[in-house]
Amino acid sequence: MKTPWASIARIEVGGAHSGTGFLIGPGYVVTALHVVGTPEGRPSGKIKLFFNLDAEYEDGSPVFETLATIVDGLWDHGHDFAVLQCTDPPPRSKPLPHTARCQQYQKFMSPGFALENPKGFTGNGQISSENEPGNTAGPVIGLLFDFGCGILMRGHSGAPVVVDGRVVGLLRTAYLDRQEKTLGGLVQATSIHHVLQCCQEHSPTLLRYRPDITWPAPNPHKAPVVADRKQEFQDFERMITGQSKQRVLLLQGTSGTGKSIVVEEFDRYARSLGIVVAAADLKGAPTTEQIFTSLLVSSGGDVFRRAESEQGARRLFTLAEELETLERPILLVFDNWQQSPDDLRKWMKNVVFPRLDTMPHISVLITGHEVPEPGSASWKEFAVIHQLESIPSTEDWYEYYQRKDPTIPITKDNIESLLLTNEGVPPSVISALLSTFGRKKLALGFMGPAR
Repeated sequence: MKTPWASIARIEVGGAHSGTGFLIGPGYVVTALHVVGTPEGRPSGKIKLFFNLDAEYEDGSPVFETLATIVDGLWDHGHDFAVLQCTDPPPRSKPLPHTARCQQYQKFMSPGFALENPKGFTGNGQISSENEPGNTAGPVIGLLFDFGCGILMRGHSGAPVVVDGRVVGLLRTAYLDRQEKTLGGLVQATSIHHVLQCCQEHSPTLLRYRPDITWPAPNPHKAPVVADRKQEFQDFERMITGQSKQRVLLLQGTSGTGKSIVVEEFDRYARSLGIVVAAADLKGAPTTEQIFTSLLVSSGGDVFRRAESEQGARRLFTLAEELETLERPILLVFDNWQQSPDDLRKWMKNVVFPRLDTMPHISVLITGHEVPEPGSASWKEFAVIHQLESIPSTEDWYEYYQRKDPTIPITKDNIESLLLTNEGVPPSVISALLSTFGRKKLALGFMGPAR
């Protein structure tokens, strides 16, 4: 991974190099509280930040300087962090993505401005503990740097701890000898979870940063072959191409109304546009483990890497986190919802749906005899419901077969006659009758000249 130096700040307080910070939102930087302020949250002096854009972009950009202040309420002495607001946000610098989860033995990198190399120094190592006892306010993340002893780490406090491209914490305390050099490469870090929690309580919109989503363009040449489902398809296409706020499509219908055909066609169309599709057919009341396996396999096997190693409720929690941190469009598909297990229903209702406002890249397609009822829930504004009924239109059936298989010699008169004698019959039955009729007519056509 290339070090995102343009998003990492060298911090001076009162004119002296003090530590490191990094962008967590547009114009907002997090660092260790002891780098910039007193235990009471008061600044220790004038705070100045320096962002080296050239170190990342290599285009000759000058170092960007800005003043900063500690945001009122967004600091914590026990967890040793402070959120700073830049007077002038650094240009072309992107907030670093973050996650509240890490695991023991995972590899990490930590770029910052330790005195070992004040122009920029990146240490590497592994997570030694997720819950190491801390001096104040509870457990911290334990780190073991590869460099071991003898490194001047002063000035690195506040640097990000990055795992798989996402920040999991910030440096706070290193074990030092009398020369203030590292002992064994042992360092402690504050979990980014505490920063996120504090920001959520005091300023909920602060960390709702997400890079621009690259949405696919609609492709009329690959439009699904589905009779009479034009409005359903239009709503579906708009949501998977980023054109609509409504990103939960609920299709309800009795047996034979073509729900599974719609799912197959819509799934195929989404994949043709390059969208990741995680799908599960709930027919037969599968277990949560079976549902997760289906989601994992159908999505390609490399989307939910962390959740794959978990079990039970912890797996669903981790899966939700991974969904939230994805930066590309993904479609969740559940067919036969009426047979979904309780834990899946609770997960969707209490975890996924409430987070839709923070997951603009997530779309959901659910079909069944029954579907989730948004009612007055917060996610109601994201949902659109369609009731699938019989298809009585001759024109729709004719158009359907012209697109599905133009070689079958079915006329509008044939279709109209069939519909009149089978009024109210489910679409699946009509489709089967038309296919059978068309094949017989085709066979008779071939046999005609031989007589």
